[in-house]
Amino acid sequence: SSASPLEIAVDQVGDTLVIRNKKQLREVAEPSSGVGLNNIKERYSFLTNRGVVITENGNFEVKIPLLKMEATG
Repeated sequence: SSASPLEIAVDQVGDTLVIRNKKQLREVAEPSSGVGLNNIKERYSFLTNRGVVITENGNFEVKIPLLKMEATG
């Protein structure tokens, strides 16, 4: 909402992309299936053995490993 906007931080820490925001509960909670985050985790499992890390405490944080492109030729 405009009274309490969601602030999202996006940082690179080493070879990991870190996305975080404060957890803000809605007055009327809508159920979440979690399909989006599970989809990201499954796709990364095909590309690397480094997993996507999701942490929920007072904040919500997702750590996604950055991938290196290999030269083809």
